[in-house]
Amino acid sequence: MIGRMRCAHTRCSGEEQTLSPPLSQPSTPSRSLQAGAGWMALLIGLSCLGACSPPASDANNLLTIERLAFVPAGAHNLWQVGIVAGGGDPEGGDGLLVDLFEVTWREWLAAGMDVPLGGWDQWAGTQGAQGHLPAVGMDRAEALEFARLEQMRLPTVAEWFWCASGSRGQPHPYGPRGMASAANTLEVGLGRSVAVGTFASGRTPGSQLLDLEGNVWEWCLDQPPEGVALLGGGEGHLACAVGGSFLETTQSLHGEQGILARGLDPRHRAVDLGLRRVCSARRWLLEHGDDISDPRFEARVRGVGKRWGRPAVEMLRGLEEAASGTLGFTWLREGAEQ
Repeated sequence: MIGRMRCAHTRCSGEEQTLSPPLSQPSTPSRSLQAGAGWMALLIGLSCLGACSPPASDANNLLTIERLAFVPAGAHNLWQVGIVAGGGDPEGGDGLLVDLFEVTWREWLAAGMDVPLGGWDQWAGTQGAQGHLPAVGMDRAEALEFARLEQMRLPTVAEWFWCASGSRGQPHPYGPRGMASAANTLEVGLGRSVAVGTFASGRTPGSQLLDLEGNVWEWCLDQPPEGVALLGGGEGHLACAVGGSFLETTQSLHGEQGILARGLDPRHRAVDLGLRRVCSARRWLLEHGDDISDPRFEARVRGVGKRWGRPAVEMLRGLEEAASGTLGFTWLREGAEQ
């Protein structure tokens, strides 16, 4: 049986930092999820060795839009837990743009953000400056500051669960049943975060979002409605993180017992706490239309449209009408129609 992994969580008060134990103890993994955890950890560990040295290619210099997924507007009532998951503006045809992955160290440092208090060694451990790992250790204010640099923000709890559970309200991002190979959770036994996107089988079926379950917790903009039980504990705190981490067992995102969230002090820092950004798709694209209309990037922008697919077509047609002559919107729309 896999033993409990422990990590140091830091809570800041003024200039002082104190270490506290993890806020909750994970439940014992089920037999089906424990099966094969040993060889799975070995297989993923070997694959990470190859990923730990990013190639010196254009892949490390993605356009911002290439890092974003399109999530159509909508809502779904998660009646078992008493919240409505939803995002975007259905009447206005405006969906959400969402980070495909958790924000990485490469993105965090390239934006000029400082390494969170405590120093690089505390947050990156022995991983060194491997920029493909999720950035961690920031408090909520720092996460918000980073998001605003790209005219984005943190997701609300309702938006995050809409992105993760979809219109069907599925209990896992990838489907109705938990799978040990779909997320970096405690059962896998790695005991650390891994490169974003490593667990490709855990992507959402529509928008192809990755790492929504496991790897690291993700800050939210607000708190769940009063009375909603949090599987990670911490009810009554002023902030919230969602999705679980490599220190938690595989659990449903939502169910009769509550939602996969943890209440936190906004100043909280942890080695398994990061972020993912969202924004209004229409507003962000209108502000960045010129950036994606450079002829050098036409093929890449069309590729983004193809990945977004037909759910984005109506919105993109509206953008073409609103900003006539913006080539980037035409490339996105034509890609989405393929």
